[in-house]
Amino acid sequence: MNLSNTVTANINNDDADNGSFFTPGTQLPANNFCPNQDNSTGAVIGNLGTINHTLGNNFGFIRFRVKID
Repeated sequence: MNLSNTVTANINNDDADNGSFFTPGTQLPANNFCPNQDNSTGAVIGNLGTINHTLGNNFGFIRFRVKID
């Protein structure tokens, strides 16, 4: 994840990064924005924190790999 020109890797270990993977059927955390709360196919949630609203400073990118069944 790239936030404010700082690139960090997010992994699914129980650590301090902002990324979490939830296996299919796992209860999702409260107050998330996933459209399917049943989580029948698994989910990845990344907390982006507060995004700067100043023009020219409000962009970034997230890269991930996905396998489609």
